[in-house]
Amino acid sequence: RNPVIDYAADNVGSVRDNLHNGDTTDDSTPTLHGTAASNADFTLRYRLGSGSWTTVNLTADSSGNWNWTPPTLANGNWTFEVQKAGQSGWTGLGLTVDTTSDRTPVISYAADNVGSVRDNLGNGDTTDDTTPTLHGTAAANGAFTLRYRLDSGSWTSVSLSADSSGNWSWTPPTLANGNWTFAVQKAGQSNWSTLALTIDTFADVTPLIAYAEDNVGNVQTDLFNNDTTDDTTPTLHGTAAPNSEFSLRYRLDTGSWTTIKLNADRNGNWFWTPSALQNGKWTFGVQKAGQSGWKNISLFIDSDSDRSPVIDYAEDNVGAKQDNVLTGGTTDDVTPTLHGTSGANALVYLQASNGSETKTYSFHAESSGDWTWTPPADLALGNWAFKVSKTASSGFGDAFNLNISTQLEHNENFKIDGEPTIRDEDHVTLDSGLRFYANTNIPFKFTDGFNDLNGNYVARENLRISKATGYNSASHVDAQNIVANEIEVTVFSIIKPSTLKIYTFYAPLSGGSRNATLDLVMENNGYYTYRIKATGGDSLHQLIFEPFNTLAETVYVVDISWTDPLKSSTLGDHYTSTPLLNDEYVEVPYSTDIKNEEIELNGEKIANESSCILLNSNKNMMSSTLKIDIDALLHSGEKDLFIEDGKTQLVINGDEGDVVQLVDILPEGSDISEWQHQEGTVTVAGVEYNVYSHDDAELLVQQGVKTELI
Repeated sequence: RNPVIDYAADNVGSVRDNLHNGDTTDDSTPTLHGTAASNADFTLRYRLGSGSWTTVNLTADSSGNWNWTPPTLANGNWTFEVQKAGQSGWTGLGLTVDTTSDRTPVISYAADNVGSVRDNLGNGDTTDDTTPTLHGTAAANGAFTLRYRLDSGSWTSVSLSADSSGNWSWTPPTLANGNWTFAVQKAGQSNWSTLALTIDTFADVTPLIAYAEDNVGNVQTDLFNNDTTDDTTPTLHGTAAPNSEFSLRYRLDTGSWTTIKLNADRNGNWFWTPSALQNGKWTFGVQKAGQSGWKNISLFIDSDSDRSPVIDYAEDNVGAKQDNVLTGGTTDDVTPTLHGTSGANALVYLQASNGSETKTYSFHAESSGDWTWTPPADLALGNWAFKVSKTASSGFGDAFNLNISTQLEHNENFKIDGEPTIRDEDHVTLDSGLRFYANTNIPFKFTDGFNDLNGNYVARENLRISKATGYNSASHVDAQNIVANEIEVTVFSIIKPSTLKIYTFYAPLSGGSRNATLDLVMENNGYYTYRIKATGGDSLHQLIFEPFNTLAETVYVVDISWTDPLKSSTLGDHYTSTPLLNDEYVEVPYSTDIKNEEIELNGEKIANESSCILLNSNKNMMSSTLKIDIDALLHSGEKDLFIEDGKTQLVINGDEGDVVQLVDILPEGSDISEWQHQEGTVTVAGVEYNVYSHDDAELLVQQGVKTELI
């Protein structure tokens, strides 16, 4: 009879049975069993896939049975065939060798695809996904059974197969809340591989801190993020998943975290009270397991936070004198910044009253308890009362009174570090805003004191004015940066000043009038106080101190006080005060007076002239013509003379028929359009001026005076 292969014996793994044609085995050396004629010889050949055959010779036993075990075979499809001598065909058996084919199916994890937290779930985890997808492994292309049930209910079974890589996944129908068990098993396996999950549609509720409860002090309210409390043990309240556990951590400022575990009740509510906390910024955060971030709330613990707000001072940011103003003071700043204190981060209510009108504003203090407030619009001139409270309807304290006025009193007592000397166009600006400028090489010195009439040293800061050999009396020092209604100057001199000249500059210079008076108001032991008053609507703009003709005379300027005029609406905030001295020789205007003639001023000729030029002060004479170049304008002009815009300005006054010719006014290569006639006019103390500007220079020409570019 012909030889045949009856079966292959699987001797490896948990499943060991007889294999037939087309079966798969994890045994890489399966033993073939067959029959043939008793004691007959025959041939067996085998190959992997369509590879080359390997041939062996075998012999059946006396009963006609035979078996054969191959060497270790690689994974793949193997063909085994037998044939006796003289036989025309082969009798075969096909097997698939797969060393992984006997592995037990398992559930690796369940994928949560619902809610804010989506991750892989392990045995015993909870999910809000009612259709979690199970993932696992089994034998490649292997079939197995999956069963599942709720709590201890009945099992539901499904048949599944792994893919060619041995992976599988399965998504159940919608599952009810509760504890579910999933299990897998292949045929012939005695045990089940299981995974337990809790389905809870509330499980993804992120823990939150809803508010903190303040139980201390006069104000006991619910606290929210960045609020301040005087309660050092505020009770936190929040929500989370019902019966869930979560973490709460807290710290002071940027210190180390302290973490505790909390549980929500069956309704998802929770609360927690810390031990006494010290003052400072505390951050509290909550997080459930598997959550990537923390839900935080910050509170400022300040055991003094229940204190009432107060106003400390008003900050003056306008004019030459800018300082802090206390209650009852006066400022020319129509938007003064109020400064005060309150509880840290506390809400402050402020009332601003001007007569019968009252407005209320609110803002928060800083974490330090400091606060500032600036009016959103200019305040009207007059007396204002400001009050603050920590509540909107009551509790406003004493008024902080402030007088808003553009007419202010100023004083300069010459306190300055060191003993600087100014000469040859040097200048010094003192704290009051007063600026002293020397136009020659004669030294003008700031000193710390002088000897009185008895020869005793008096420690009092001053400006020393004296004559120097070789210089004429036209040399002078300017006290600039002033606009005043009235100036008082106190000087000290061993002998009464005889020739000290204090030049004044007025606006307007209508007809060359000198609308001012000079009086010696006090004389006491070498101290002389002079008062200069502007009259007729004029104002004092500049004083110039000229040294004496007599070398023996020295005068110490020890004090200057002055009063601002009311500001013109057309000039805005231009006028800044600075004091200038005067003695009984005051009636000399600081201006150039041109009468009925043609004159040309250039940089050299005008070097010692003024920043105000008066054309034809005599009304009965003919017109005047002035030619001026750009160098003269820049040299003799003064920065911010009438308009505070940072430009150098020169003023020309005159009548109809007078002519101002601007010579070589344009830089080389420039177009005439670069020198612009500004739209409209500027009014200075009742006199209208046309304004011509170019780069950093401005020329103010009285309306009616003809201006020509030549």
